[in-house]
Amino acid sequence: MALLGKLGHTILSLFGMLFDLFGLLSKSITMSLNLFSINKFSIFWQLFIRQLYNTGLKATYINTVIAILIGVLMMSLTYSILGDNNRFIDYYAKLFVLVIIREIGPLISGIILIARSANAVTAELGYLKQHEQLEVLKSLKISPIFLLLLPVFYAFPLSLLLMFFYFDLVCIFSSWLLMSVLQSDSISLHDFLEIILDQISLNEVIISASKAFIAGLFIGLTCIYYGASVEPKFASISRSISTSTTSQLIILFTVNILLSVIAYR
Repeated sequence: MALLGKLGHTILSLFGMLFDLFGLLSKSITMSLNLFSINKFSIFWQLFIRQLYNTGLKATYINTVIAILIGVLMMSLTYSILGDNNRFIDYYAKLFVLVIIREIGPLISGIILIARSANAVTAELGYLKQHEQLEVLKSLKISPIFLLLLPVFYAFPLSLLLMFFYFDLVCIFSSWLLMSVLQSDSISLHDFLEIILDQISLNEVIISASKAFIAGLFIGLTCIYYGASVEPKFASISRSISTSTTSQLIILFTVNILLSVIAYR
């Protein structure tokens, strides 16, 4: 009975969180109308660029390292199975699109976004909430939603999309580099890239963009939600970061798997 009670409480909490997330989504869309004001847009633009820089560009080094390792691993495993097959490049291109572009790339990029950027936003907002800085902003007639939520709302989906694209490119380059070492009659990088691009359909591009938009959007809203839920207690910020990370990972995997199942069934 106790287990069922805990399960019921968890399910109710999950639905409550989803309801609040859609409330934040509605507020973000409504607040976006303020961007038609030139003065407010200029303020937003500076905050957006700062958030995009911190979220996407600063994650380039870790994205590069992981993409190189994944590209090398992918080529190494494929070569160990197929060897010097005449159609090795064609097989590898199909496998690369299936494994890296469809599934691994979006998931790893999303995990990097959560670990490196979303947790930082949760901690920053939690600190402001715990020290009542949000109330100070309200007393100055400055909307915390416009100042803190809106830049995340737009920067996270765009950052995740750019991270997808960059991750795939680095994977392709590292794969080609290892192939050049393994095979004596390897092809040029341009030809290798062209063969892989031939395997990418418009459907792949739309699904990848959808994964970035939906997952990035709700990851951003979730870190804001838990940051704003911090209480004036010693361990409240760390607890919020932990719960936020768990929720974001569930959202990331759910969005990616559902879209893949719907699109590629």
